Amino acid sequence: MAVSLHVGIKQSQKLVMTQSLRQAIELLQLSTIELSERISEELLDNPIIEEDIQENSKPEMNDQTIQPDSNHNLVEDEYNFDRRDEQLINFGDTSDSGYLNQVDEDRKRNYFENAVAIEETLSEHLLWQARLTAKDNDELSVYESIITSLDDNGFLSIKLEEFSDSGKYKIDDVKKIVRAINNFDPVGCAAKDVQDSLICQAKHFYPDDDL
Repeated sequence: MAVSLHVGIKQSQKLVMTQSLRQAIELLQLSTIELSERISEELLDNPIIEEDIQENSKPEMNDQTIQPDSNHNLVEDEYNFDRRDEQLINFGDTSDSGYLNQVDEDRKRNYFENAVAIEETLSEHLLWQARLTAKDNDELSVYESIITSLDDNGFLSIKLEEFSDSGKYKIDDVKKIVRAINNFDPVGCAAKDVQDSLICQAKHFYPDDDL
């Protein structure tokens, strides 16, 4: 019979039981009572080991501990209410979220119901434009004299010479200001009649149309 040698590699798993691992396994198998007795024995056998006792004590709830929290909550609630009122006053109408709650809807409804409609007259509307157009107070006085002379339909029935005959205004200045009023909104005011008003509107809206 022939004898031969073979060289090979074999992989195997081996668990090494250390002392701490053995002790852990033993402790895991003990019940609560047995574990308590084992700890007591170790404390008696080994004087170096000291027992670390941590009491899970809860703080007593007396009036002194409750009062600061209550005061803090009251102050915080008052602050939140003040901030909410401030936001409603300063930013209530400028929200662009697109959503209106019941408070916003009621406030807007009350505003529209209680709002007083103020209708602006034609003279007031023209005088407002004159104040934006006049270069100085002298020119503004000419605007005011012409605008206050218009009838309810916006026509100027007074001749332009009557403004210059008083010696207060020059005829050229009066004609210039009348042409400016012709282009105010609505276009065609301070004209002599309907035909003159329509001509002013045609020149204003169709300046390049000869027809």
